Amino acid sequence: MPRDALHHGGVEHRELHNAYGYYFHMATADGLVKRGDGKNRPFVLSRAFFPGSQRYGAVWTGDNSADWDQLKVSVPMVLTLGLTGVSFSGADVGGFFGNPEPELLVRWYQLGAYYPFFRGHAHHDTKRREPWLFGRGGLYRHPTYRVWGCFTHLDERVVRNLGSDSSGPENSALFKAENSIRQQYFGAGGATLWVMVQWIVWKKEERNTELMREAIRVRYMLLPYFYTLFREANVSGVPVVRPLWMEFPADEATFSNDEAFMVGNSILVQGIYTEGAKHVSVYLPGGQIWYDLKTGTSYKGEMTHKLVVSEESVPAFQRAGTIIPRKDRFRRSSTQMENDPYTLDNKSGHKMLGWKEVVYKNKAQCIEEGNTRGKRPMV
Repeated sequence: MPRDALHHGGVEHRELHNAYGYYFHMATADGLVKRGDGKNRPFVLSRAFFPGSQRYGAVWTGDNSADWDQLKVSVPMVLTLGLTGVSFSGADVGGFFGNPEPELLVRWYQLGAYYPFFRGHAHHDTKRREPWLFGRGGLYRHPTYRVWGCFTHLDERVVRNLGSDSSGPENSALFKAENSIRQQYFGAGGATLWVMVQWIVWKKEERNTELMREAIRVRYMLLPYFYTLFREANVSGVPVVRPLWMEFPADEATFSNDEAFMVGNSILVQGIYTEGAKHVSVYLPGGQIWYDLKTGTSYKGEMTHKLVVSEESVPAFQRAGTIIPRKDRFRRSSTQMENDPYTLDNKSGHKMLGWKEVVYKNKAQCIEEGNTRGKRPMV
């Protein structure tokens, strides 16, 4: 309907348009609950949402594009949604439209691991970009293949079918087929040169896979912390990720900072939003010490630090006086983590912050215990 169409009482349609998505969200969630006899908690994702949609599932920020500006703007979008009560939100990691360069995709995974809703997603016409396609069977994506394809007559369909061996490109069926043809065209010297180029590219893309794998592992390690934050959001409405000024309202330097954000009251995350960045300025608010999550290095608060950018992660810091619950064992899925031991990362300070309860424990599919009117097993 046109946005300016009038409903009963003179209300414009623009005020009610997304109620359509809200009711579908509600109906789908209710239907899944009934199908599970009220025992299983459903997961429903919707792009259209409305005040109250947070009661029924997750949302995302819509169709973005694969560029650095879209990575940067995703942070204030997710923060704004949280402030309106919609905590379970995130942006399409890597961008929906277009093909991200490897560096952008890696940085987006590293930042997206701290979104409340963390998902890689893309248009069906874009190139495949799953993390495991870098290095293993993903070499066909590199532009050098298209150049050599002009001479060898191997197109991407052949490459995709042949794949690549995990021990390196020189052992793959793809390499053996191409090498035979290149020797016919260019002799042994040309084929040897191609081996060198291929090996360098393969090792670089394998490194990208490792970096994205580590970003995903960080998310899995922090699942107990995120789960506890979602419980807090469910009970109190306080968002999972928060603008800096929400935790530090007396610090005016935080008011205009929308490049960094808090995950709960314990972790500060600063994204990397520039291609090839070598340094990044990070403002750490408050009068206490902050600890780098990766290295444990301590930094003073209420000042800006110019830090050397690492390819391994985006800057993330734990606030002194907080405890972060983690599960550190490497698992294939969260269902395998249920009985794993907890690690409580305690960063002492002059004053302990946070809740009296450190971690919320609950069965992943249990709707009774997850309901705020039911049991809330806390430790």
